[in-house]
Amino acid sequence: MLVIMIVGFKMRVLNIMEVLRKNIGVFVFMGIAVTLYQVQTVFPVQLYRMFAYPSAWIASFFFGSSFVVGQDNMLVIPLSRNVINITSGCTGYGFFCILIAIYLHKTLKVVSRRKAVSLILLGVLFCYSVAIITNGFRIICAYRIDRICKVILPADYQLMVHHAVGIVVFLSTIMLLSFLFERKYSNERIL
Repeated sequence: MLVIMIVGFKMRVLNIMEVLRKNIGVFVFMGIAVTLYQVQTVFPVQLYRMFAYPSAWIASFFFGSSFVVGQDNMLVIPLSRNVINITSGCTGYGFFCILIAIYLHKTLKVVSRRKAVSLILLGVLFCYSVAIITNGFRIICAYRIDRICKVILPADYQLMVHHAVGIVVFLSTIMLLSFLFERKYSNERIL
């Protein structure tokens, strides 16, 4: 009986090791994303300026307004009926971290090491641009949907809807980019 238990335990450990070996890229991806996100604690002001200002400019351009620096050096887009506050949580930096990690993981998987360095540098600029544009679009969508939800939903649900808009916009962008990447490298799966 003891031998059967030891053999069963050994088989489970081997199965776990095989799963870990096959999915090591996912763990590396998560490590890269978490590490990049922690940079925000070291350089909060610089990252806020790098990500919030361009996103606020896109949103304010769409609304025909201009953004101003409000209390605590946070950006505000004054509109005729309301204001949009761009807080430190609304910069899109977390999305950038996830996007960069996915890009690095997939690029290193399908591209030779020689080409990887130049593609990584271009990829960082590409991911930054996508993060800024997507975050500007998210700000616009969140404001528009917030205007509708104020009439329909109680105030308790408005924050949840605000977060849901961000999730939908950011996940849609990741799915679209994954689809395009898979089309280019048809033999590799992205997610």
